[in-house]
Amino acid sequence: MLKAYEELYRMNTAYEQVISSISALRKERAFNRTELACLADQAREARASANAYLTEVLQQAELAEAGRLFKRRVRRERKQNGGL
Repeated sequence: MLKAYEELYRMNTAYEQVISSISALRKERAFNRTELACLADQAREARASANAYLTEVLQQAELAEAGRLFKRRVRRERKQNGGL
């Protein structure tokens, strides 16, 4: 699961780089500023959409893991307490 969080971080870092690079291109006269603003907005939208999906899947996986670990802990505690 840790790898998924690392990839999510890397993905967000890459989106930030894309948005930053698009913004830097605004200084070049050859590029239409309105078009660059649209591209930056599309990158932000894609980042938000990807984050929403990926974090939802991660949440479901974490909840399943928490449930599994809870059950294991309860079984262990019952065993330690003599089956109470």
